[in-house]
Amino acid sequence: MSYRSTAMLALLLLTAPVFGANVVATVDRNQVGVNESFRLSFEADDAVGEPDFSVLGENFEILDQSQNQSISITNGRTTRKYVWDLVLMATREGSFQIPPIEFGGDRSQPVTIVVKAGMEVKEADKSIFLDVEVDVEQPFVQQQVMFTVRLLRSVDIASATLSDLEVEGVDAIVERFGDDHNYQVVRNGRRWQVVERKYLVFPQQSGYLTIRPLEFRGQVVTRRSNLGLDIFNRQSGSPVVLRSESVTLGVREPPAAFVGSWLPAKRLELMESWPEDREIVVGEPVTRSITVTALGLTAAQLPEVRAGLADGLRAYPEKPTLEDSGHDGGVQGTREQSMAIIPTRPGKITLPEVEVAWWNVDEQQPEIATIPARTIDVVAAPVTASSPPAATPVRVEPEAALQPVEAGRGSLQLRGWWPWSTLALAVAWLITLVLWLADRKRLRAAPDDQIPPRPIVYPGPALAEFSRACAAGDAHQASRALLRWGAAVWPEAPPSSLGRLAARCGEPLSSPINELERHLYGRMETWKSDGMSEKLHRFRRAGEIKSGDSGPSLEPMYRT
Repeated sequence: MSYRSTAMLALLLLTAPVFGANVVATVDRNQVGVNESFRLSFEADDAVGEPDFSVLGENFEILDQSQNQSISITNGRTTRKYVWDLVLMATREGSFQIPPIEFGGDRSQPVTIVVKAGMEVKEADKSIFLDVEVDVEQPFVQQQVMFTVRLLRSVDIASATLSDLEVEGVDAIVERFGDDHNYQVVRNGRRWQVVERKYLVFPQQSGYLTIRPLEFRGQVVTRRSNLGLDIFNRQSGSPVVLRSESVTLGVREPPAAFVGSWLPAKRLELMESWPEDREIVVGEPVTRSITVTALGLTAAQLPEVRAGLADGLRAYPEKPTLEDSGHDGGVQGTREQSMAIIPTRPGKITLPEVEVAWWNVDEQQPEIATIPARTIDVVAAPVTASSPPAATPVRVEPEAALQPVEAGRGSLQLRGWWPWSTLALAVAWLITLVLWLADRKRLRAAPDDQIPPRPIVYPGPALAEFSRACAAGDAHQASRALLRWGAAVWPEAPPSSLGRLAARCGEPLSSPINELERHLYGRMETWKSDGMSEKLHRFRRAGEIKSGDSGPSLEPMYRT
């Protein structure tokens, strides 16, 4: 190898990019209390250098440290994973950043953790007990309440079980939130092992809601020697049964001054996705997506966003996408609503502003999330040729038309007949089009009684259940039956509340449905069905069911 080749190779090696291992840092909790432990993990997808964790000692105490390696083979490809697990304990309050850790030539990303005042150990004189708490004692209707139960122990236990959460009083939806967390806490110089479990409670009515005591059953493990007969210790346990305190919540009805769909949340954001980098052409669809994200509400609680349209646009909505995810503040619901928008004319078109009103449960005040108005430039569709150029007439002599095909030629010499066949086909197509248009005009002019009506789904079971609920005076069963009836009548967009159902039905049903809703939310003490079942059946037979309750109806994608 020449000197020049060797120098070039060395230069390439020096300037080539170095791809190191990907080291990811994660914590099991982003919020902890003073003198509470949490788990910090580092994961690398390739071999790295030995880390130095001494920098963590400035704000945290390292209680435990371990390292493991795993190897997996998939389709002949070998993958290695290197993991470092540390158990840390926060020693003071504040917001701290776990700095990047050096792994040889690789580094992890920083992680932020918030340390709050530690929880109070109420029964420090016991070796094992249950502790419960809620994050809000006077929630609004449909507001998220986070219920936390902790088992604190300073002894070993076995065969442990914990009952599920149960409520009584007003109606409520209860969901388990996340996985159990295991950590340590030091209070008054004593170390406790903690198992923490969380639930989300969504009260559906105003009034009093009681969370019943949870029950723990297990065995406290003790160790004893076998009277010196051998050197091994044997375990024995004494049974223990614990019950937590009950918790009563005073559920408030929505503020009377609030206007809009009731959305009690910690945070709500409204976002829009639009193809910014493409030209908008008449007749060509573009997709507009509107996403609502709310912390403290499930995706099922989020309403349909009413996005108005300007003149010159047609919209065809798609089925919304609903997703729930877990965060430190509870559940976060996301509703993404996409629609295909087709411009019908060129020029500047302004999409109106989009607003969603909601109630900030932290600030105790109404707020409005907004997407500003947007002006788009629509260009005319390009003109394309609609017919082929006229063919040049060719004169065919009679003798030439009757000449036989010469041997070795690959095509017939019949150029004189194809223009006439093309003209005949065009005339036949034109006649077919004229007949179709005449038939369409005749159908449009036909009386209404000659056009078969569209079939309407008859939700018989829901109507029967609603009649029974009215006879029994059961408002809650009547509400559920009405919503099931609405879901059967409007399967493509079921009404999510009694208010939306009333808006779709109109009078004379809207007034009694609204009275039923006010009764359920505590705004009316008594409720009478007042012949609602008969009105609903008459309404059904008269065919008065409306198509929707949100602005002008959208044109179908394909006309008939």
